[in-house]
Amino acid sequence: MPRKNDRSDLTCFLNSNPVTDMDNVYFSDEGWAYRHYKSYDKSNDVDGYWDEVIVAGGALLDNGQPDPSAEEFGSPGTKNFLFGDSYQSPFGGYSDLTSSGNSTIDGEMKVGVELHILTIPSFIGGITPVVYEYQWQQSDTGTGATWSGFESPWTSYDPSTVLIDPPAKLLNATVEGKYIRLQGRATDNNGVQVVAQGTVYGPVIPA
Repeated sequence: MPRKNDRSDLTCFLNSNPVTDMDNVYFSDEGWAYRHYKSYDKSNDVDGYWDEVIVAGGALLDNGQPDPSAEEFGSPGTKNFLFGDSYQSPFGGYSDLTSSGNSTIDGEMKVGVELHILTIPSFIGGITPVVYEYQWQQSDTGTGATWSGFESPWTSYDPSTVLIDPPAKLLNATVEGKYIRLQGRATDNNGVQVVAQGTVYGPVIPA
């Protein structure tokens, strides 16, 4: 495995599995690695885990140079783990669905400009499967309960891939003078829903 390919390298690592849990996998300078935690606390201190190479390789790019995304194998501290169901092994029970951070948008608030999602909130916990959604919204005042979607239904997304090719939204004349935000929410399998407020931008100026 000189180059990483999570689709072919990790076919047996599932979203939720007590033995081969995708959420425990990270890409290291020795290949794909699996972090085995020694307790339910899941400490990333040096005595709290042991790491195993599951697909060995030189972690190289197509041009033969070292892949800068590869992390030091076995080193303490959190890793850029793959996203499965947001629960790492060993599984100690479901936690409450919560959010942190908010959505931000890239682009000038001007009619005719195409906006792109820059960041999204982080949702953790909840009873799986959890559905993640966003909606482009507008408001006359930018405050209170005046927000509504503009030509945009609630759209589901995958948190692990949505920023690879960020969704875009063209500002048309209907939103001139309006305030804009990208609202995010997550709904777990029990119907518990958490909404993360998006950063407010605007008002949208004429073209």
